[in-house]
Amino acid sequence: MRNEITIRELLPSDVTEEYVSWLNDPEINKYLECRYMTHTIESTIKYVENMYNSKDNILFGIFHKDKHIGNVKLGDIHHVYKRCFHSVFLSKEYWGSGAVLIAGILAEEFAFKKLCLHKIYSGIYATNKAAMAASMRMGWKKVGIYKDHAVDANGNYIDWYIVEKINPYEEN
Repeated sequence: MRNEITIRELLPSDVTEEYVSWLNDPEINKYLECRYMTHTIESTIKYVENMYNSKDNILFGIFHKDKHIGNVKLGDIHHVYKRCFHSVFLSKEYWGSGAVLIAGILAEEFAFKKLCLHKIYSGIYATNKAAMAASMRMGWKKVGIYKDHAVDANGNYIDWYIVEKINPYEEN
């Protein structure tokens, strides 16, 4: 599958009913902040346009062959401190396939090699075991915990793990 997974900047023309359905699916979005709103084709196109025109965010589509299967975002890019926030989601059809890991590595390489960022970081709900496992497999480090920092789909406060990776290609 490694050679079949690619990422590229997502375009408004990539927005489909299937993509919008992922954003509205409680099983897919339970760890995403977008779960608090209902998404439409129009609102999703607007979001993708905003990301495309942003200097501080890059929204990549994850593709299996030519099929859009999810997104990975490098967000809140800080050009002075050379860091960004990483987030990802994937359609259920590809859960457990390794696609998140491959796409994450591709986005990480882009951030470190093309953008010359020093650090990528993310926040992971304590209950999101799959995201934590993928982060650890990518060589990220758990560096902290925000206690009772997020609210799960049932309204319960949960911890939020802070993970990060320093650019391994930088010369010190």
